[in-house]
Amino acid sequence: MPTLRQRFDALLPGHDFIDTDAAAVTAYLRRQGVLREKGFFKKAESVTVVEPLPGGNMNFVVRVRLDRPHAGFGDSLIVKQARPWVERYPDIAAPVERAKFEARYYSLVGAVPLLAAHSPQLIHQDAGNHILVLEDLGATADLSSLYRGFPLDTALHDGERLLPALVRYLSTLHVHFRENPPARPVVNKAMRQLNHEHIFDLPFRRDNGLDLDAYQPGLKAAFAKTCDPVLAKAAQRLGELYLDLRRNDTLLHGDFYPGSFLLDGGRHLYVIDPEFCFTGPAEFDFGVFAAHLYLSGNGARVAEARALYGHPLEEDLWRGFAGVEILRRIGGVAQLPLGEVNRVGLLATSRRLILGEA
Repeated sequence: MPTLRQRFDALLPGHDFIDTDAAAVTAYLRRQGVLREKGFFKKAESVTVVEPLPGGNMNFVVRVRLDRPHAGFGDSLIVKQARPWVERYPDIAAPVERAKFEARYYSLVGAVPLLAAHSPQLIHQDAGNHILVLEDLGATADLSSLYRGFPLDTALHDGERLLPALVRYLSTLHVHFRENPPARPVVNKAMRQLNHEHIFDLPFRRDNGLDLDAYQPGLKAAFAKTCDPVLAKAAQRLGELYLDLRRNDTLLHGDFYPGSFLLDGGRHLYVIDPEFCFTGPAEFDFGVFAAHLYLSGNGARVAEARALYGHPLEEDLWRGFAGVEILRRIGGVAQLPLGEVNRVGLLATSRRLILGEA
């Protein structure tokens, strides 16, 4: 069986491949002009250590430590490469163009002060090799801890609570880019097609090969009973809306869930990994966020989040997207560490949301 490097070279011959070799990463960053070459009055900058970052899903991500601080980004930075597969599931092909769209998202939100304050700085984009160099946010943890009881009322560095801060980011994103649309729509068609398969298609296949009873006894039968033809048809209609390239309502993050939220030691909040971004219906972003409130045992806070959002949404549409997101996180590939949440019980919630019964 070929190694990942061999697969990469076969699929993208002649492209740079980032791994943990410090000398190779040093040479790459010098070629890109990110690190200084040796000059008459200056020493060359070098990488001392390359550390893979755990928890990555779509991309290969490393922290690069330098032998001396750089005026632009300190003594470390993040290098992120989109490879032709999903990093966590290398057997799933994925479009490398996602790096281009992630860079575009950071460039767009970087011009909006509130959004920029919650984003890493984009230091360098190497479009040809599908690589981004980003600000190192330091010691952070994603908010998968929400599934294990981390409180939404946690106070952040400025005293704002976590739930309002997340909703304020989302509403600012949507309102700003509805009123100031990007010069060109952010289409991201290939990533939407990949996401569509895993949200609106795969969970509804009876032969998808997923052992749901491994997560909770009886889940497979309950899931099959929930996903009857009526529900599958409603989900199909939602999927068609998700893929509709004519819906350019506003810029979306595209994957607004706890795995995309970071807190550092000072409780600064950051929103990362916008490779699924696109211009489309705001209801998709809000629906995904609402789904993860249910999935983390915070379903009682959904109405509060909707009130905090404060702007018009098609109520049936965001609820439908929320219901399908719950289904795919219970019956799809992208399983979550849901702790003590009753997955079978959540199936009834998802059905009510999709069919407009909630």
